[in-house]
Amino acid sequence: MKRVLLGIFLLLAGPRPAAASEIVAVLSDNSRLYQQTVAEFSRALAASSLPLSGPRSIAVPEVESLLLTELAESAALPTLLRRQRPDLILALGAPALAAAREIGEIPILYLLAPNGPRLAAQQANITGINLIPAPADQLAAVQRLFPDRRRIGLITTGAGDPALGDEARRAAAAAGFSLVVRHCEDHRLIPETLKELVGQIDLFWLTADPDLLRRQYLQAIMLFSLNAKIPVFTFSELLLKEGATLAVSPDLTKIGAQAAHLSQAILRGDRPAPQNPEQLTSQVNRAVAAKLGLSLAGPARSGAAP
Repeated sequence: MKRVLLGIFLLLAGPRPAAASEIVAVLSDNSRLYQQTVAEFSRALAASSLPLSGPRSIAVPEVESLLLTELAESAALPTLLRRQRPDLILALGAPALAAAREIGEIPILYLLAPNGPRLAAQQANITGINLIPAPADQLAAVQRLFPDRRRIGLITTGAGDPALGDEARRAAAAAGFSLVVRHCEDHRLIPETLKELVGQIDLFWLTADPDLLRRQYLQAIMLFSLNAKIPVFTFSELLLKEGATLAVSPDLTKIGAQAAHLSQAILRGDRPAPQNPEQLTSQVNRAVAAKLGLSLAGPARSGAAP
């Protein structure tokens, strides 16, 4: 009789969902962008195609937010996370990722972190979505807007990514561009190198090289652009205000949803490699374009990914 009652109880109870995974989102600060990204991540996770009933049912992961700036010091973050032991750490911004990387045993997914690719190459538990579009994706937008300009100038320095030059060469060759690369081990040579590029290029590629983004060299690049009538294309819309002509950057409203899909793979036990942003925006500084006498072949703003 006891066996019959037990069987009835199990039949009525049916399959139970597995315990919800726990995700801790570590925000570098309380900025609106970080908050919106976490909210989009949570919405996409809840609306995902995870089975919520049946024999393989699992609960929607729980997302808890933690502000790095609310801790007494960022060094306290690893201790706190080891005590909590979440299934996944979502690190938003470079400071959050730098603090969370001290934990080697819990998967970390970075967003909006320029230091992400470098740290992911050093640590197996780190992956994420890169903030800077792949060279091939940037060139696809350039090709649409400037189909008659085929010679691109690129300056690299000792402070930049050493692999960038080779990756840019491959992407440029595949897209039919001629790429002129000049390396400045000493950043003080950047202004002189710009002068040497006059007459050799008709587009300048401003990368995320820290030396190029120094205030004095950024101003030198934009002055070079105006004087030589050479458009500058770059990776961030913020640089349009500095005088760049075209910015090809991630659609930040879509990064949270992309991260939600990536987190599902991680929670299943996979270790996916870092991804490039799937959705990009191309924006043009119309005032600068007019000063350069440009006739644009495409729209000023586009949300289509190459």
